Amino acid sequence: MNYSLSFSHPSANLYSPLRARTRTGLGEKLLRVIIEDMKQLFVKSNHVLRKVLVTTGDDNEPAKRLYEKVGFEKIAVLADLFAKGENEIVYVLTNST
Repeated sequence: MNYSLSFSHPSANLYSPLRARTRTGLGEKLLRVIIEDMKQLFVKSNHVLRKVLVTTGDDNEPAKRLYEKVGFEKIAVLADLFAKGENEIVYVLTNST
């Protein structure tokens, strides 16, 4: 049986005000908290979070570095997704527990 969850976390809404605080490690901390919260949400539902998928524009170097630092692996490129020449990269984080 496959489950899909669209997850919104209160911390995710802090992105815009924090944009000026890039390269401080705050984004990594927030992402790790969100992933941990997702794991706990699945546990409470008697399920296991196996994978987390995220996308970002192929020109968004800070996001790509962040995802790779946290352990996400690039698995696909969605060419011309929103407009010609605008590609999205799909990353996956596989939960080892």
